[in-house]
Amino acid sequence: MLGAMFKAQFVDRKVVPTTYASLKFVQQGENETLQKFTKRFTVATTSILNLTPTLIMHSLIYGLQLEPFSYPLFKKQPENMDALKEQAAKYIAYKFK
Repeated sequence: MLGAMFKAQFVDRKVVPTTYASLKFVQQGENETLQKFTKRFTVATTSILNLTPTLIMHSLIYGLQLEPFSYPLFKKQPENMDALKEQAAKYIAYKFK
C-alpha cells in the first residue's frame, strides 16, 4: 500500500520537456534592460534540446521590446549570432556615448 502511494506520488510524474514554442513567452519586460533580458533568454534556451542558432536568433528578436535597437532587426534579420552581437554592441556604444 505504501509503495503504491509512493509510486503514484513520485515515480509516475514525468518532466515535461521545454520546447521551442515556449520561447514565444520569453519577452523583454517594459523596464527591463537589454542585458538583463538576454541573460534571462539565455537561461531559457539552455533547457531546450535541438535548438538551432536560427531559431534562437528568431526568438530573441521577436522577444525584444520595440525600441531603436530592434527596429532594424525586424527589417533585416542578421545572418548569424555574431552579426546580431555586433549590432547590439554598436547600439550600446551609441546609446551610452
